[in-house]
Amino acid sequence: MFLNSEKVLNVKELKSLKGIDQIERYRTYTNNFSPEGLAKLKPEEVLHLNLCNWLEPKARIINARIKDIGGLKVRQIHNGIECISEIYEFDLFHSVLGELKP
Repeated sequence: MFLNSEKVLNVKELKSLKGIDQIERYRTYTNNFSPEGLAKLKPEEVLHLNLCNWLEPKARIINARIKDIGGLKVRQIHNGIECISEIYEFDLFHSVLGELKP
């Protein structure tokens, strides 16, 4: 359903999402997702917005669970040296969808 590149599927939801850099850039570019602004978008930009809309609730749930358990610890041994990384939040928008720019 969200692999649609012909139209933005849920403009109302996109308008309600706040604080996600990739979406905020498009909010400005499209004049808060106005019909005239959305008409300027290329098919790949429409697809990115639909994927952001799909990913947002999943990212929120994953990051809330990580926060609830106090973070994740990743233990790696590299060249005989133990490295421990602590993760408190995943930047899923950047890592999964890359830099979304109009």
